[in-house]
Amino acid sequence: MRIIRARPLRRFAPHLLDRSLWRATPHAVGMGMAVGFFFGFLIPVGQIFFAVLLSIFLRGNLLVAASSTFITNPLTTPLVYLVAWKLGGWMLSWLPQPLIEQAEDLAEDAVLVSNDLASTLGTASTEVLLGVVAISFLAAPLGYLIGWGVAHARQKTSRTKIPQEAS
Repeated sequence: MRIIRARPLRRFAPHLLDRSLWRATPHAVGMGMAVGFFFGFLIPVGQIFFAVLLSIFLRGNLLVAASSTFITNPLTTPLVYLVAWKLGGWMLSWLPQPLIEQAEDLAEDAVLVSNDLASTLGTASTEVLLGVVAISFLAAPLGYLIGWGVAHARQKTSRTKIPQEAS
């Protein structure tokens, strides 16, 4: 509990100590996994912090939210970005060209790095960004269903176990 007394975490202490955010109910596990998958795919840095923060407000399981962000890790990230690049390219192929140009202009304006990097990355960065956002929004409901299903099945089997009689 010493970690809760740390200055950056003090304001979140009442939420982090809330027992209902640590219980493994089907909804809490599903919500935690959905939030973890969403931030795991969406942002490369600070995933756990954002997943736990949103999970507090959505009443998801904090442990599941934090641990499910590891769906992306150094082994899976290259594959995720390759799939995101392909998906984003496919999505851009059926969008009207003026809309694509407008989105690229907005993305270049929002980029906080130098224009040289933005121009070097060009369309590939737009494709990857669009793909990562799409994957995040697709993975969140899938994560909820997986988490809810696993917790529901576990809860169901724990109820049906017959207690052993003392011999």
